Amino acid sequence: MKKHFLFFIALWIFSGMATAQQNLPSIVFNQDKQSEYYGFLIVKHLPINVVNDLKVKGLKESEWKKVFPVYTGGTRPTDATKPSILGSYWVKNNQLYFKPRFFWVEDLKYYVELRLKDIYRQVNATNPYKKSHVSLSFQLTKEQHPATYVTKVYPQSEQLPANLLKMYVYFSAPMSRQQSKKYVKILDEKGAVVPYVFLPIREELWNENRTRLTLFFDPGRIKRGLRPHNENGVPLQPNRKYRLVIDAQWKDGFGNPLQKRFVKSFQTIKDDRVQPQVSQWQLKAPEALTQKPLTIHVDSRMDHALVQRYIFIKHKSKGEEVSGTFSLNKDDQTIQFTPARPWLPGNYVIHIDTRLEDLAGNNLRQLFDVDMQQQKAGKTYKKSVELTFNIAKPAHNR
Repeated sequence: MKKHFLFFIALWIFSGMATAQQNLPSIVFNQDKQSEYYGFLIVKHLPINVVNDLKVKGLKESEWKKVFPVYTGGTRPTDATKPSILGSYWVKNNQLYFKPRFFWVEDLKYYVELRLKDIYRQVNATNPYKKSHVSLSFQLTKEQHPATYVTKVYPQSEQLPANLLKMYVYFSAPMSRQQSKKYVKILDEKGAVVPYVFLPIREELWNENRTRLTLFFDPGRIKRGLRPHNENGVPLQPNRKYRLVIDAQWKDGFGNPLQKRFVKSFQTIKDDRVQPQVSQWQLKAPEALTQKPLTIHVDSRMDHALVQRYIFIKHKSKGEEVSGTFSLNKDDQTIQFTPARPWLPGNYVIHIDTRLEDLAGNNLRQLFDVDMQQQKAGKTYKKSVELTFNIAKPAHNR
């Protein structure tokens, strides 16, 4: 009888150990974007009583790092002092969770370890597993993004003034920084790179989401009388053919090369040294109760970005700004404003900031290439000028 009893005890212990080994805890990296736990590390199959004891004990982050550390590198660190990644730990649904303070970096390898011996020590119990720890090497799967490409370049005209000041390059997705010097070139008629054509600046000029790059032709070489102009001449010569070339090897913000090489061909004409005159602008008012654009024919080819920044329209009687978008036609000389909502009948005022520039940097206040010695000291300028137009009531409502 005693032998049978001892046999059953041994069998029970053995089966318990086998169950423990069979249900060894595991660590899962959740990459399901539809899950509320996307990007979390989750420990599964840890005995419920251990999980509950950990929850009751309420470990601090520093204590969690000792039993459930996460590292960069993809393998167990040889340096015991290597810090664990910052993040939040908690217990929920009978599982352990870890969320990094800063989201995982694509293609960077990570290593996480659950130290079973230390976990059980925290709850005053003995590790029932043969293993002292379980681990997982993982990395965030790189998303497949459509190839980025150049969507548009301003100015759009094929004939541009030789004293052109800026170009704007638009991309379909965010681009990598500090690479334009390597991948953006101006080529002459023979296919040779025009040297030092752009202004050498430390930080590239991007919009907030890095989809628009501003290229400044060196203004010191454009302005007559300045040392760069005298020593190196102008960036672009009049009456020449050039090409703006953007290399396909330039990588976007996701680390992928551009879809294809981009080329914009253009020809320079004589320098533009004439100030824009708002008095010469012609307006074509749209019909009421439509969203047809207001068309403004201007006397100069204008700076695309500054048109969007320095012009706005108000309803005269209501005093409310009309929401909508400004755009330039391919001639860079026809401005169109498309309202977000249908036009209401009434009088409108176009407010134009006098800092608005044409393609050569001439604004409504003064020429870009102005002789500083002839400029009057203390001269003041109007901050803005106005144009008005009327949208008549529809004929059937009169």
